[in-house]
Amino acid sequence: MASTSHGSGSVFRGESSESDFSPDQHLIDTLLTQVDNETVDAIIETQKQSLRRFEKTNEMMSNCNALSEKRLERAKKEMAAHKEMIMQMKVDLEFTFRRIRIFKNALATKYPVIYKEVEMEMKKEGKLKMKGVDDDE
Repeated sequence: MASTSHGSGSVFRGESSESDFSPDQHLIDTLLTQVDNETVDAIIETQKQSLRRFEKTNEMMSNCNALSEKRLERAKKEMAAHKEMIMQMKVDLEFTFRRIRIFKNALATKYPVIYKEVEMEMKKEGKLKMKGVDDDE
């Protein structure tokens, strides 16, 4: 901001009376006389440095956002694939357990005495195992 001084009065105007000033112009002229050019230049340079830093930071944040977006997309694809695998495993397990129930029912119908004996033996082993686990604690 270059200022030209005309006389000992204001910065932009020649010597004039207070009545020639509007209140806004008087405030501007008063402020201009309070600050020298070196200070204004220093403020402008500081603002330019801040602007460069903010632009650099903005660029870094944009890069980070782009990387995060790519990783999110990759994670979504992996998650969808894992979900599909889990759903297929669930279907497979349901099929397997259904086949086991059918097989057990067929054995229970075909060999009821042997099936009951084996079932009782398995229940006893299950109880003994549970007691063994409880005793270890």
